[in-house]
Amino acid sequence: MNLDLNELGTTLGVGIFALSAFSVMVYAFFPVAWRRRLLGFLRPLYTIGGPVSPLMLVVVILAGGLIGEDLSNKFVDIDSDSGFIDRLLPSEGDLRSCVLFGEGAEWAQLSKELASSGRLSQLVFPVADRLELENLETLILEGGAKPGPVALKELAERVYYPAKNTIFAHPVLGNELRSIQVRIDFARSLALFAALSASISVFLLLARWILETVGAAPSDSSARRGWGAKGVAVVGAFACVAWLAVMAYTSEEREFNVRCFGYFATLDESSIPTIKNAQRFGVPSISGLAEIGAYEVLAVHDYKAGLDPHRVRVSMIDAEAIGTQRVQPLQWMKHRDDSDPPSDLESICRVGGTASQTYLAAESGYYEVSPGDVRYGRVFLIELRDRRACEVTHVWRWPKSVENIEGIACQVISEKPLELGVYVAERAGDIHYCRLSPATSAIEFLRSNPLPDGLRSRLVGFNRLITDLHIDSTGTVWGVASQDIAPEVEKANSGMGPFRSRIYSLGPFNAELSFVEDPTRERTIDGFKVEGLSKGILDGTNFTIGTDDEELGGVWRPVE
Repeated sequence: MNLDLNELGTTLGVGIFALSAFSVMVYAFFPVAWRRRLLGFLRPLYTIGGPVSPLMLVVVILAGGLIGEDLSNKFVDIDSDSGFIDRLLPSEGDLRSCVLFGEGAEWAQLSKELASSGRLSQLVFPVADRLELENLETLILEGGAKPGPVALKELAERVYYPAKNTIFAHPVLGNELRSIQVRIDFARSLALFAALSASISVFLLLARWILETVGAAPSDSSARRGWGAKGVAVVGAFACVAWLAVMAYTSEEREFNVRCFGYFATLDESSIPTIKNAQRFGVPSISGLAEIGAYEVLAVHDYKAGLDPHRVRVSMIDAEAIGTQRVQPLQWMKHRDDSDPPSDLESICRVGGTASQTYLAAESGYYEVSPGDVRYGRVFLIELRDRRACEVTHVWRWPKSVENIEGIACQVISEKPLELGVYVAERAGDIHYCRLSPATSAIEFLRSNPLPDGLRSRLVGFNRLITDLHIDSTGTVWGVASQDIAPEVEKANSGMGPFRSRIYSLGPFNAELSFVEDPTRERTIDGFKVEGLSKGILDGTNFTIGTDDEELGGVWRPVE
């Protein structure tokens, strides 16, 4: 704690109130004999060095103040579904979300100002968070429907800390916010101690009444008339102080957030040092790629629905301006019969020729959300809409026997009605051939084959034998393997490699799954864990790769 005069005064004030509240409760509810015993027990502690040790008094007051500030700070950080707790002391997260995004269906003016200036996304360093907030900016500016309260609270939290740290660094505005913060700390701590004192007083009042009723109180207690009225007055006084302190805390916290977000929205970008150092361009970890057209690819990201419910699942990478690598998050438009967001998308392939905007995207398999609750394991037929959204037009489910799906590649067997032949590749090196059609809900698995022994022998050391599949313009199927973190360095390097990948040929796409090896066409890529493979989108290139380099994030690269 930085004990400047204002903060020290706050701590002492809270401590004095705590000590005073303790003294009042002892006087109001303890019989005289009990008070004497209690004071006799405490006398050795507070008479060190004299009748009442000033040093001990200061220590007790400071300790009470620090404990109160710490407990109240933890209390308002609790995300509770209890209406009682929220009414007693509203959480900081709820107040921030209300100030930034508004309480009703309409977006607050603050969020509109931040969205129009691009500030919602500029200061979030992880690329996936930045993409999500860019998507939020678009939603706000277009007047779209708000996400749920939990999602809004998480989004407000991501914006709040960069905004607060930026304003705190300002020579004038920072001092203004700090003075409000001191008042918040005092009101919040006072509210907590007053509420606790009121609750303890109610308990002591009932206990004293029971003792008086059964005649178990000390004999001298009857000499004190009106103890009940005094006790009720004490409870009422503590309750009033708690109510006033809660109102003050709520008002000051709202004012703090209004100024914090408001100043952040209006400051000139050149005066915000964190913006100049932000990672404003980049790619989140990629788990699958499919071409859109010249200079553009569609990427899927393997965020889990249970752990990352609000992350971007599909994005478009525009490589035309190579210096910026513009990444556009795409809205996921759910199917009417399937409300769950995609979870662990690992692969995507284009359906049809170069003019097609239809794609097949697949989850890796099933996921047990809770005991007995197994979800996902889906394949999605999606349409790319105006390069802004992916609309799900049909959903299939994998059989439970297929797991760890890392790559799919498909060819159109029939256009009307649409029927697809699909290679489905598992991480361990097994490839299945199946047929699926929107006319049916079942996936028809026809044949399965492992990778050829010769290829497997050349992939010794690669613990993911297949991480994606791709069919080129000649009908040749390409696969890619990756070497994940080696076990002996996994703990030491914490998800930072070293990585290695290899692209290899499997020969022409065919329903018999007969593979044709060609070792001369293999390519080894050191330093990257490739999980996405598609056609080359830059002139003179054969492939585009996308990586999921664990803690290092992702990149895309052209490959000859």
